[in-house]
Order: sequence, then C-alpha cells, then structure tokens
Amino acid sequence: MISFKEAVKRPRYMFFISGIVAVLCVMISKFVFNEYVGLFTTFLITMTLIPITRVISIKETEKSIEGIREGFFQRYREVIIAYGAIFSGIVFFLSLLYVLLPDGTANMIFYEQVREISRIRGNFVFGGLFTTIFLNNAIVLTLSFLFSLLFGFGAIFIVSWNATVLAAAIGMLSKALGGAKTLPLAILTFLPHGSLEILAYLIGGLAGGILSVAITKRNISGVKFYRVLSDTFMLYVYSVLLLVVAGLIESIAIILS
Repeated sequence: MISFKEAVKRPRYMFFISGIVAVLCVMISKFVFNEYVGLFTTFLITMTLIPITRVISIKETEKSIEGIREGFFQRYREVIIAYGAIFSGIVFFLSLLYVLLPDGTANMIFYEQVREISRIRGNFVFGGLFTTIFLNNAIVLTLSFLFSLLFGFGAIFIVSWNATVLAAAIGMLSKALGGAKTLPLAILTFLPHGSLEILAYLIGGLAGGILSVAITKRNISGVKFYRVLSDTFMLYVYSVLLLVVAGLIESIAIILS
C-alpha cells in the first residue's frame, strides 16, 4: 500500500493507513477470534506491519554500515517520525473506536487491554511511583530490543500491544468524561508520558532490528560492524532517557491527581 520512501517522506499517510488497518484488524478478530479479540488484534496488526518495518530496519542498517556523513539525529529522524506516525494512527483510531462502541462491546473487544490497565494501576498503588513506573517500562523496552534482535520484527508485537492498551485507556477516560467530544482531552491526558514511552519502545526496537540485520550480513568488516554497534548503543541510551522523562511526568501527574 505504501513504499519505504513514501513512509518516511509522508508520515501522514502512515498515520491514516495504520489507523484504518488497525480498525480492520479489530473487525477481523471479532468475527474470527471472538473470545480473544484484543490479543489477536495485536497479532494481526503485527503481521500487517512486518513488511514495512523489516524494510526500514534494512535501510537504516545500510546507512549505519556505510557511515553516512550526517548527524546521528538527522540520520534517524525520518524513520523515527514514520514509526511515530504508524503507532499514533493505531492509538487514535482505536481510541475513537472504543468511544463509539457500546460499553459492553468495547469492554469485550478490549478485554485483555482493560485487564492490563487494571494490573498497571494496581502496581502504581502498591509500589513506589517513579521506581515502579520506570522498571515496568524498562522491562518492556528490553523486551522490545531483544525481540527485534532475535526475530528481526519482534518489537512490533510489543509496541502494538502497548499501543492498543494506551488506546483502551484513552477510550475509557474519554467515556468517563462524556464521550467522543472529550477524546482530545483524554488524549492530552496521556500524551505527555504515553507518547514518550511508545517512542522509547520504538527506538529500542529499531536498535535491536538494526543489530539483527547487521549480524545476518556475514561479510561486514570490523569497522562497519563497530558503526552498527555504536548506533545501536546510542539508540538504546536515548530510549532509556526517554523512559526516565516519561516516568517523571507520569509520577508527577499521579501525585497531583
């Protein structure tokens, strides 16, 4: 539906395409896998995104290997924006779907996500705020990195799952506040920390995917492989820093509320 060049040059296309695809995945899961719609929706979204994310990993690995003469942020800026557009589309469209559906249907479709939200809230109540939040997010980040390293595209499942959980949380809050008209406010409530967390998982998954592709290329010299390792390390460090900021924002928000 969209090429690699279009994905990185026109992220708004990725926003709408990924959102529409996510809604279609929900519909397919509802009719085919009626008992575990939320979980199978995540699987279908992952399968849909594997081709484009695999191409992105390969292209970014080639940049790293060849030592493209541009700044680190400049080198990865477009692909990170493209990733952000993909998962922003998933979150927005599924949040809107949750709000528009009747309560019973929405809770049935997003049952696994709602249960995960309850578990996360329980951890925040019984644990130290920032420490609990950061450690939970750090575990997810590490899984994103390792899944991409081992499977090439594994982080997409982790990030897709978290995107659906975030969408359910936004939808629940919007319904509590008064319905679809309050969706922008609900999104703004989760945007400061939720967007940073998703971005961190994306960057961590990108780091693992780049290293995975480099390892499979057996003819990479020591210098070129060192460039890949260097980029992988820097991407992971930046993703951890994003989680620190996200954890601080979320902790402050919980305390003030």
